[in-house]
Amino acid sequence: MRPTQLLPAAVLTALLACPVRPVFADGGARVSPYRRPAQLQQPIAPTAAAHLEAARSALQTALGAMKNFDSPDATLNYGGHFARARMDTDNALTALTEAGAFVAAHPADNGLASGPVPAGEPGAPSLPGLPQTIADSPEAQAVDALHVALAALVNPPSNGNGGPVLGDLGGHRPKLIAAVAQIGSDLSNGLAYYKNVRGGGTGIIPLSAPANLSPDWKFGPTARTYLEKVKTLLDSLSQSLTANYPNRADSDPTQGGYVPKAQGDLRQAAEHLTAALTYLDTHHEAGVLMPGPAGPEPSKVRRDSRGLPAATANNRGVVALWPVRKQGNNPVRRLNEDTVRELNTILGWLLNNPSADYHGPVLGDLGGYRGKIMDDLGQTLADTRAAFDYVLGQGPAADAIPKPVTSP
Repeated sequence: MRPTQLLPAAVLTALLACPVRPVFADGGARVSPYRRPAQLQQPIAPTAAAHLEAARSALQTALGAMKNFDSPDATLNYGGHFARARMDTDNALTALTEAGAFVAAHPADNGLASGPVPAGEPGAPSLPGLPQTIADSPEAQAVDALHVALAALVNPPSNGNGGPVLGDLGGHRPKLIAAVAQIGSDLSNGLAYYKNVRGGGTGIIPLSAPANLSPDWKFGPTARTYLEKVKTLLDSLSQSLTANYPNRADSDPTQGGYVPKAQGDLRQAAEHLTAALTYLDTHHEAGVLMPGPAGPEPSKVRRDSRGLPAATANNRGVVALWPVRKQGNNPVRRLNEDTVRELNTILGWLLNNPSADYHGPVLGDLGGYRGKIMDDLGQTLADTRAAFDYVLGQGPAADAIPKPVTSP
């Protein structure tokens, strides 16, 4: 997959089972509509100090929302741009403290002047937009709070001698407005990355950004981020396949020997994954995501998109191809439709986008280990398919046929 990487947008959207955020504008499940919280609706007293405090409160609210994205999945989906937004928000809060100290030391600057707004007044920069109807989410909370902070710092255009008007505050206020604009740009890049590169969406309207936006150079994902995500998913699948199997007279818990065979495939994938991570320890340049389009892939393996077979009756009676989810207190897993789905998801994190016009980041060869891991997962898919055939009485047991040859 790639915050940088891989599959066409339609496929990527299907793969985004990440818990980071549902896809709102693009048809995902909706939650309660967003409502601006009460702390962002407080009236501001007519002093510079009160306006600075209102901006501070809003930025702290935005920062709290952004901390929801302090995870590997968020790094992958938002390209590290939200992490940069957090850093820039911290910087803006520091600048607000400095502005507050200036006002405290210059009481005359605390009062608000009457209008009109002076020439050269910094205008309100553009920020990501919230549609009238938007589902509640940390992204929406952060963007909305940023709008509130900006409104506390910018003098709205006025006619005649309207007011009151915030002063320059010793040069601090223009710098604060620029700081808020920078945070907005960071958030916009993250939203655009999620939409344009990862194939997801939040319903928020980002500012214009390149279709193949690069990850943030400091906080964005690297090849290691991808491999660690693969490791998490691979460990989960491997553990589920070692759970207790149902002891039923009408079923073979090993599914013709393919369950232990698939377990062996996954163990080999885990060994190659460990080797790939070790390789990155000494080959730091290999961890950098490269610009697309992708070159020839190191493995011919692709995701398995064929339809799944249905359980049927055979000479052993009615076969329950898919297992029950629980046996007592023990979770049960056999090679089933979930296995195919999870293997496809893991491969989605390893495959590069094959489109010739894709210029976003792609994963490299990683010392040859990426292809080996893909081969191992492809073998697991093949063994899962063979298990389906065996359970349905359409194929031999695993020890009756030679091991399929993986791609070079």
